[in-house]
Amino acid sequence: LWYSFTGTGSEQDVTLSLCDGGTAFDSLIRVFDACDGTEIAANDDACGLQSELTFTSDGTSTYFIMVEGFGASSGAFSLVLSCVGIAPTNDDCGAAIAVDCGTTVTGSTFNATDSGGTLSGDVFYSYTGTGVEEEVTLSLCDGSTNYNSLLRVFDDGCGLVNEIAVNDDFCGLQSELTFMSDGTSSYTIMVEGFESNTGNFTMSVTCESLGIDDIDFAGFNYYPNPANETINFSSLEDIDSIAIYNVIGQQVIAQSVHAISGQLNVSNLRTGTYIMEVTIGVKTATYKVIKR
Repeated sequence: LWYSFTGTGSEQDVTLSLCDGGTAFDSLIRVFDACDGTEIAANDDACGLQSELTFTSDGTSTYFIMVEGFGASSGAFSLVLSCVGIAPTNDDCGAAIAVDCGTTVTGSTFNATDSGGTLSGDVFYSYTGTGVEEEVTLSLCDGSTNYNSLLRVFDDGCGLVNEIAVNDDFCGLQSELTFMSDGTSSYTIMVEGFESNTGNFTMSVTCESLGIDDIDFAGFNYYPNPANETINFSSLEDIDSIAIYNVIGQQVIAQSVHAISGQLNVSNLRTGTYIMEVTIGVKTATYKVIKR
């Protein structure tokens, strides 16, 4: 007799058993990857004359189960099916998968354990600087992420205490954030879900090095970046004005300066990435700033 099993969306170990005492003949079980396909598992005599086996479901495929008898044996049987989810390989921070600029990775938080943050399962990646300061953007916004996601970045390894960036709902229910790499440190990336949400995701990693214009516009300098409450700025020449714009071009802060130094209050801004426009005389330059 034939049965079929289709995955539930995540990898699982599937056990088929005739060992509950309800099988009255010398049984045998086989599993195939298609009708007239390849046999991927088989068992005879796991418990006396009865059969039991475990195979791994990829989460999406349909598998075909044959229950038969050893030799010419036949009779009544009781088949029990049970499933155990398989945790992702990077479920633990110590097994974080390294990512580089320009890469895109796919993953899943199904069957992952909760390491902190929200109540959802989480998985880990790591990013190590390339030798120069750069802004690193992590994005789940390409349309392939199918759940309410959340991103976090830490700079204390697997301590998971010093969170330097976090984002929820940057593009609909999906997340995107930018953090500053000092060029040498390693950063831990946690992909999880809002509240208890889990699912599949695609994360892209892009980087932008800080060029000379970012640090030498009339001697203009600013810090910290990322910022929590205020941004300190200074210049060799009087700064006329500074404006902050969000990612869709809306001006959210406008400040007249007319001095060579000062502070910008960003405490009321939401966490995310912004563009700071600085005007000195007839010259204007823009800088990317990150609000924690």
